[in-house]
Parts: sequence; C-alpha cells; structure tokens
Amino acid sequence: MEAPWSRIWPEWRWIGKLGSGSHGTVVEAENTAGEKAAIKTVRIPADPAETDSLRAEGMSEAQIRTYYTEKANELLSEVRLVKEMGPHPNIVRTEDYALEPAPEGPGAVIYIRMERLTPLEVYLADHSLTPEEIRKLGEDICQALVACHEHHVLHRDIKPENIFVDEEGHYKLGDFGTARRWENSGTYLTQVGTPLYNAPEVTLGRNYDERADIYSLGLVLYRFLNRNRLPFLNEGRYTSPSERRRAMEWRLKGEPLPLPADAPEPLGRIILKACAYKPQDRYADAAAFGRALEGDRKQVNPRLKGILAGLAAVLAVLGIAAIAMRMGRSILPSGKTETEESLLTSGTEGSFLALAADLTSFASLSEDTSPALEISTLSEEAGSSGFLAADDTSALPSDPAALPPDETEENDRYYAFSIDSDKKACQLADLWNTVFTGDLYLPASYRGLPVRGIQANALEYLSIYEGDLILPPTITQLDAYTVSDCTVEGSVVIPGSVSRIGTKAFCRSSFETVRIEEGCAQIDDRAFEEMTASRLIIPASVSVMNGALEESTRVEVLEIHSQEVLDRWLRGEEYFFRSVGEIVLGEEITDFYVESGCLIHRPSGTLVWTCRDFTIPDNGSVKHIAPYAIMLSLQEDGTTPRLKIPEGVLTIDACAVLFPVRQSMVLNRTTPPFVLLPSSLERIDPKAILDGYVLSYPGTREAWIRLADESAKGNKEWLFSDSAIWVYCTDGKLRSETEEGKCVWFPLYEP
Repeated sequence: MEAPWSRIWPEWRWIGKLGSGSHGTVVEAENTAGEKAAIKTVRIPADPAETDSLRAEGMSEAQIRTYYTEKANELLSEVRLVKEMGPHPNIVRTEDYALEPAPEGPGAVIYIRMERLTPLEVYLADHSLTPEEIRKLGEDICQALVACHEHHVLHRDIKPENIFVDEEGHYKLGDFGTARRWENSGTYLTQVGTPLYNAPEVTLGRNYDERADIYSLGLVLYRFLNRNRLPFLNEGRYTSPSERRRAMEWRLKGEPLPLPADAPEPLGRIILKACAYKPQDRYADAAAFGRALEGDRKQVNPRLKGILAGLAAVLAVLGIAAIAMRMGRSILPSGKTETEESLLTSGTEGSFLALAADLTSFASLSEDTSPALEISTLSEEAGSSGFLAADDTSALPSDPAALPPDETEENDRYYAFSIDSDKKACQLADLWNTVFTGDLYLPASYRGLPVRGIQANALEYLSIYEGDLILPPTITQLDAYTVSDCTVEGSVVIPGSVSRIGTKAFCRSSFETVRIEEGCAQIDDRAFEEMTASRLIIPASVSVMNGALEESTRVEVLEIHSQEVLDRWLRGEEYFFRSVGEIVLGEEITDFYVESGCLIHRPSGTLVWTCRDFTIPDNGSVKHIAPYAIMLSLQEDGTTPRLKIPEGVLTIDACAVLFPVRQSMVLNRTTPPFVLLPSSLERIDPKAILDGYVLSYPGTREAWIRLADESAKGNKEWLFSDSAIWVYCTDGKLRSETEEGKCVWFPLYEP
C-alpha cells in the first residue's frame, strides 16, 4: 500500500503496523537502502468528536483551526526538544519529522521518523527478566533521565510502554509526547502522564520536579520485581476495578510500600527509596539512583566485612543511625546526602576506610532539611488561570484520610480558576487533589466572583471514596466533559441552578447516584455517554432529554419525576432507554404506572417500556405497544425466547419489539414461535418486530394477509420480509418475500 508520507519521504515504504502509542499510530518502514525505521503518525484531532466538542463550546471554525495549529506547534516543539538533546545510547533517536494539513476538515497530520526498536512489552513475550536484567534496565533509563534533566527536560510519562530494547540489549526511553522543558522555577503543577505510574505529587496536583521521573521509574522496576503487580495488588487472582482504585489510593496517601516479592532485599530497598512518598526522601537525582543500582550490583570484597561491622559499631556509639551491613552491602537511611550514599555504595575498600578515618565529619551529617515546595499564586488578569484559594472555606473538600499530618496543608485547599473577560464571574478550571475521602463541596466563589461554570476536563480522574460530589449552586450549565472520567462512591449532586446539561457532560464517569435537583430543564443527547450509575434521578423540571441515555450508558434504576419526559416518550420523541434496568416513578407522575416490569400509560393503555425481567399484564390493561418498548434477548441456554402478547392488545407500532439475532440463525419446522400474537390484534406495523423470525397468529392465513394489508393501508411497497420470515397460522404457514420492492406471501404447507 502507498505510504501516507510518500510525498515527504518517497524513499521510505510502508511495511506493517507496529502498534499505537499514547499520541499516534506507529508503523515499520524501510528505505531503498534496506534501512528500517519506525514512523509515528499523529493526527490532530485524534478523534473527530473533538471538533464537535469544540463547536459545542461555541468556537468558530477559524478559532478551531487556530486551536489545532497551536496544538500541532506544541507537539512539534516537543519533537525538536528531543532532537536538541542529540544522540544518546539510551534515548530513542528521532531522525526526521514533517507536518501536513489534515486531508479533511481543520487539523494537521504529523509524521515522526525514529529508529526501529523492539517495544519492551514485545521483548518480554520471549524473555523473562532476572533481577540483574531489571537492575540493568533501571541503570539504562537512569542514564536517559540524566541526559533529559541536564537539558532541563522532564519526561513525565515513564512506563513499560515507553521503554524499548535495541539489538544489543540496551534499554531506551521513548515517547516524549508529554515531556516539557523544566523552567527556571523548577516545578510543575500540570497533571500528566499515566496515573498508574505517576508520583503522588503529580496525581494530587502538587508541585513536582525531576524526582517525579525517578519515582515513576522506581515503580516500573517495582512492578517487574513484584511478579508484574503494582503495590498493594494481590498476586495470582483477578483484581476488581475497585481493588485497583483502592491500591492506587493507598499509594497516593503515603501508605508504606512493601518490598517487591522477588527483589533481593538490598535491591528492594533501593527501589523503595526511589518510590518514597516525599520527594525529599528519594534520590536527589537520576545519577544518584543509577549509582545506587550499579553499586548494589557490585560485590564488596569479603575482607571488608569485618571493617564494616566494626564501623557500624563505632557509629552506633556515636549515636548515629545504624547502617545495616549485610553480605558486604549497605542500606543507608533515606535522609543521607548523595556524597555519603556514593561512598557506601561504591563497593571499594578505599571508600570505606576513608569513611572510617573521618568519623567526625560523618557524624556531622544530618537529615535532608530542604524546604517543601510552595505554590506560587499566578496572574489574576482576565482570562488567566492560577491555583488560587476559594473564599468559602466551609465548602472545602475533606482531606484524604490517613494522609501524613505534615502533608495536609493549606495548599491542599487550592483550585484553579479562570476569570471571565468581563471580570464578573469565573470558571473552575482545575482541581488540586484528585483523590478524596468524604464529601467534596466545590467552591461557589473566588474573591467575590461567582463560579458560573466548570471547564472541560477540570475534574478529570477525580476519585471520591465514602462521600458525595456537590457542585456549586452558582453554576448555570454543564458543558462537554465537565464531570467526565470521575469515580464517586456516593452521589453527584447537580444543583437546580443548572438549566442545561450538555452533550458528554458526564462521559466515562461512575457514580452510585446522579441526583439532578429541581430547576434543570434540558439534558442533551449523549449527556451520560459511557456513564455507569446505580441510580439516576430526573426531576419534574426536565422537559427534554432525548438521547441522553444511549447504548453505552449503564443505569440500574432510572427514577423519573417528569411527566413531560414520559409524555414525549409516549409520542415517540424520547426513546432508547435500553441501558436502564428498572424505572421508578415519582409522586408527580399520574398518567403512568409500572406493573410487572412494564411502564404503561394509564389513559391510553400504551405499553411504553419493559425492564429486563417483565411480563405483559394479561388483564386487558395494555391496548397498544409503543416503539422501542420491548427488547428481547437469547435465553441463558442460548435458545430463542418466547414473547406472549396477551389478548386485548389492539395495535403494535413500528420498532415495538427488538431482537438482536440476525439471519445467520438457522430455523426449521421444529423451531418454536417466539412471538405469539393475540386474536384481538387490529393493526401491526410492517416494521413492528425488527430482526424477528417467527410469528404465531391465532387465525387463518387469509385473515393474516388481510390484517397485514390493512395495517399497511393498502400500500404494498413495505417489507414485512425484513421483520418476519415465517408466520404460523391455524391453517398453515406463510413466508414473506420481496418482489420488486413489494411484500408477497407464499404458503409453505398445509396443516
């Protein structure tokens, strides 16, 4: 096939796809000289839905093009940043890059040509890493980090997927898609990277520096030495999503990590130091981490064992914290300086003798007392964002349980706000912490300005345990992705001040209860896309919510207080609540009721909806069956289900019965009918039973054909053959076929 970059690099041809990274698709390519490379294709936007989201936010086409241009320039600056560092044996080499406009719509396509390497995860399919090889991996990536940090570059996304292996067995660090140049301030606040490997200060939104990269690398080594499990995950059994969230919560709150299961103790202690909760307790830099790994690999001369033991005794007399000497290796307390640590991990006799000869200076060494990093208040100009304290401290979130006392400080109470251009209101732009225990009340004001909205992704990756998320009572609208990618064990409360909930507002979130308070009038389509909730409460004030619940939504109980929503449902203007397990009606609902799992409109006797387990009442209360009312599925044993429509039903509307089995299903004369029609039936829409195959009608074939013709109002250009293959009648069976766009009935046999 022709390579998409052929106009740029005609000498490079496509060989095959290698995989997908965090920022694009990677394929293998070969040039005319037989050299191979990996070419990454990055599309901006990656998903066309992003353009729809930007339009929904009110951006013009010109603004969207500018937005994508800036996004492409940001990514290219990161590519240039890696090239500026020059060739390094432990960093994936970038050979060339190019930019083209997107073939359709606004946006761009970026091509990045890199050296061809083996992804670590592919390498591991054929190789088992021993502790020595894992140590080698750590040393190599430390060398890569040394080069990055010397150029003031933070990688910010160290994980197994971003590590590669060359033919000589060297490990290399790649995918600098989230890398940033380390500014003079030496700290960052942006939450990036992969949460599974992020340092606590990154996930919790605190200041961080290059020691965050050290933590992530330490966690990668921890996993490889812990039987492929991250901390606090049980080995050898399935772990549920809630268990994984709990394990991450413990790690983020500072719970001491146990030693990796398969790590020799000295190596395990080195990794635990790299993964220390407080940045000041980790290695000062990547070089120190690498020296610790290298030093532990070297064997100490057995002759030194006696010297080391004597040294430990002398140090104990001097009141210095004991240094455990075991098998010629030393484990230093976490607070010692890099100079002290390099002496003890070098493995040379001279180093230890020099240390023993200078006990006075050694005794003067103290724990690291470097000050904790502080948050700087950013500009307050119109439209700017900064981490700024909310006015109402009574509405602040609870602090994470079990967090060390000295980590719970005023800075935890900071949020990021964006001040509107007219300086009359502000938007909540970001949240400091992402893990909470107890109720979280989002602030309603900042410095006298009301919080009118929540920006997209402001609450991304928020987790709340044993508590609720309460949105501020000043916001008026929830736009796309405002409460997306959240996990809340309790309720999320949407105040009545929110008049409209926009498309994808709750995308990919999980809640126990979603409580929309009285006042909300409209819920847009796909507002709850990919959302999971045990209960969703719709107030009486909502008049429109067409398409808000779609196939990817999972709601166990839908509690409806809006008569108007149900009336629209009855008229066919609201539909496809297939993702709901059960419906509960509020006291305000007078014209509908639920019986035997069926939602029924009382005045007209219309069956509107059925839950998973239902039985249509046979007391004559159901006269009509509305569109999308019934969804059938295969029985647990794989057989077709039977649906009995009771006597008294007069009409069945289009798309009333849905059944997912397609024509690949083999049917024969012994197949039981799965839809049993009543003799009271007066009209059945030609499309009433979609994807169905067998009907049973308690009348003659002539009566059925007459009913079918009358239902179609004399128009033969309708396709019953799309709905029912066979119809069993009292005097034989009929089959429907299509001839020249018209339905024709053929008798199959006499009884």
